[in-house]
Amino acid sequence: MAETSHLSKLTAKDLEIIQARYDSMSLQQIAEKFGFKDNVCVANLFTPTGRLRPAYDEYKDILHQAFLDEVLNLQKKAISPAMKVLIKNLSSSNGNISSAAAKYLLDRELGSPKTQVEHSGEMPLQIIIKAPEQPKERVIDVESN
Repeated sequence: MAETSHLSKLTAKDLEIIQARYDSMSLQQIAEKFGFKDNVCVANLFTPTGRLRPAYDEYKDILHQAFLDEVLNLQKKAISPAMKVLIKNLSSSNGNISSAAAKYLLDRELGSPKTQVEHSGEMPLQIIIKAPEQPKERVIDVESN
């Protein structure tokens, strides 16, 4: 069975309170605007077990997803003009520009070339791996033969 939206169960006033909180209105300002005794009463609505918390989280998720969809759409629209610039730069009279454009296009299509590692001697070899999705460096010790 599909889960019912928390937002659909709220009054118009509750929705306005959620929007005000999302728009960074202070708890005191919300209390004054909507007739609460004090800001503590408003804070209690948004605690993890507060009455408005599930709907507030749903509201944030919906707006965040809409933002991500808009960013993705903008990225898709920018691809064609960006590719046209790169292709135009291939025929640039400046060798640095044309080489950079060619390298970028080839790396995107074929992948970056593999780096060769040479090692000789008594010291153990250390390879540092940096991956874009990993914020930390990993060091791998490779024993010499």
